[in-house]
Amino acid sequence: EEEVAGEGRSGGGGAAGAANYSHFNAFKSLEVGVADDPEPSSRHRQARVDALPPVRSAADIRSRLSDARDEAFPIYRNMTLHTLVLDGPTGRLDVWCCGRSAAHGPPVYQWELLPSS
Repeated sequence: EEEVAGEGRSGGGGAAGAANYSHFNAFKSLEVGVADDPEPSSRHRQARVDALPPVRSAADIRSRLSDARDEAFPIYRNMTLHTLVLDGPTGRLDVWCCGRSAAHGPPVYQWELLPSS
């Protein structure tokens, strides 16, 4: 899961000055191992995202969520059921499924979650 806050703020307790906050099935604001003990796949996926520059756009987010560079524990896996990207300011929810990653084409489903003005 990758969370991004606007204007260079960290969303949800990331490092000072960071533009994004990501977590993969593990609590980051608690001492590691206290609430959970992350599995190797979570550690690998987190390390991969941490090695990349901070995201700046929805396209960057889709790219991260589709990344398969780590062959042992890719972020996007052959068993990924779905990928969702919620654009908070616009209220648009994009969903990819059925073996299609977010970086390889338009979403399978889209919803506008905010009322029309």
